[in-house]
Amino acid sequence: VVLQTFGVIRGQVLVKETNSPLEEPFTVEARPAPVAVDETGGFTLAQYTTEPVEVSVTNPEGRFELQIGPGTFEVIARAEKYAEGKTQVMVREGETVEVKIYVSKEGGVIAGKVNIRGGGNPQGTSVILVQADSETEATARALLSEDSSRNKIQVVGEDGLFRFENLPEGNYVVIAQREGYSTGNSGVINLSSGQRIENITIYLGTGGILEGHIYLDGKLAPNALVVILGPGGIKTTNADENGFYRFDGLSSGVYQLVASPVGSDPDNMDFTGLFQSRGVPVEVREGQVTRYDFGRMGGIRIEGVCNPSPPIGGVALLRPPAGSPFAFGQVVTMDELVGNMSTMVNPIGGSFVFEDVPMGQWQLDIYYVQFGRGVRYVYSTIIEISGEQPVVNINCMVRL
Repeated sequence: VVLQTFGVIRGQVLVKETNSPLEEPFTVEARPAPVAVDETGGFTLAQYTTEPVEVSVTNPEGRFELQIGPGTFEVIARAEKYAEGKTQVMVREGETVEVKIYVSKEGGVIAGKVNIRGGGNPQGTSVILVQADSETEATARALLSEDSSRNKIQVVGEDGLFRFENLPEGNYVVIAQREGYSTGNSGVINLSSGQRIENITIYLGTGGILEGHIYLDGKLAPNALVVILGPGGIKTTNADENGFYRFDGLSSGVYQLVASPVGSDPDNMDFTGLFQSRGVPVEVREGQVTRYDFGRMGGIRIEGVCNPSPPIGGVALLRPPAGSPFAFGQVVTMDELVGNMSTMVNPIGGSFVFEDVPMGQWQLDIYYVQFGRGVRYVYSTIIEISGEQPVVNINCMVRL
């Protein structure tokens, strides 16, 4: 038999406008917080086994008491004709936590519109209002909450309009989700008591791309696990045999990235070797490719010379072997270039340098800049990096 030691949440519900006790009947609910936020603003996914506890109270002094198991809890006070109040507390075994919760006579309003980039119809888009201090925390709360009533949810019509009323003061994020589009959000909205913010616009598009390599001890880490958390939710993927990972269709915003060098077995994932336990913040933008490499690359130096040299400069790219991306001589834009490491080719002498190239096979592609016409694809070769020498020299005879 296992006996659980409980803690106590003891508190008082007050009316914010008067700072006086709430005399009307009210309810207080303590539910496990899906996300625990520390004093620095960082957060972790909360672990708990305690069920939510709710009591109805009629007390002219607004006092209440809850007996509950240990854990981190959101404590919410509700009363008819008042905007609810909320606080977060940590309860330990055998301890009593004192709290004050403020409800408001006049709630605030957050309203706005969902727009689809390119003029699409927003009808059917789900709009979720989450009380949170950051976009990432809001996403975690929305995803990890098993009870949809914990968040306010609406489905918009053809006009894309949404409206949330009778809200307590605090920080909020509005999240918009629709199948076939990247998730959008409002950013953090600071709502004062009784304030009306009615000009929020959320755009949904096809999203951005996040990609890069994972290195362990200077070597590429095949099959490594990558986890990201941000405006687009929680997503995971495994790097390929070259240690390369890629996420498509991501919502714009800042993501927290975490990588584990061992992720090939989904039933036995090793999270003890995470490169950054708290995550690395990386910004993703709509319609753009963002690259981020985990770990220290190490590796060697490549020194190259292009002959003849480019009249006004060039670009050298390294990537895993995958064949020629374009026909030789083809002119493309800079946005079309495919590569994981890049450097400039000097127009004086045609020299270029890559630092910290890891061992393995790499494809080198060279492009020469054209006046007002983008870049021309002029050279490609495969380079074998064995680590036997610190510097590899290469002479590139380009095709003009």
